[in-house]
Amino acid sequence: NEQAENSALDLYRKEINQLDDLLLALLGKRMKISDQIGVYKKQHKMTVLQSTRWNEVLNQTLEKGKREGLDENFLKAYLDALHLESIRRQQDVATEI
Repeated sequence: NEQAENSALDLYRKEINQLDDLLLALLGKRMKISDQIGVYKKQHKMTVLQSTRWNEVLNQTLEKGKREGLDENFLKAYLDALHLESIRRQQDVATEI
C-alpha cells in the first residue's frame, strides 16, 4: 500500500516538474518580449516604467488570479518580482550604446 502511495506521489511530482518546465519556458519567452518592448521604448524615447500600464496589468492579473484561487499576497509578490525583472531588462536595453 505504501508503494502505491509513493507511486501516486511520484506521478504528482512528475506533473509538477512538467508544469515547472512549462512555466520556465513561458517566463523566458515573456522576458524576450520584454526586451523587445525595451527596444521599442528606447527607439520612441519612452520611459521604461509606464505606471498606468502597470496598474492595469496588476489589477487585471490579481482579478484573474483570484478566479483561479491564488492567494493575493503570493500573486503580488510574483508580479512584483516579474515586473522588477522586466524593468531591469528594459533599463539594460535603454542604456546599451
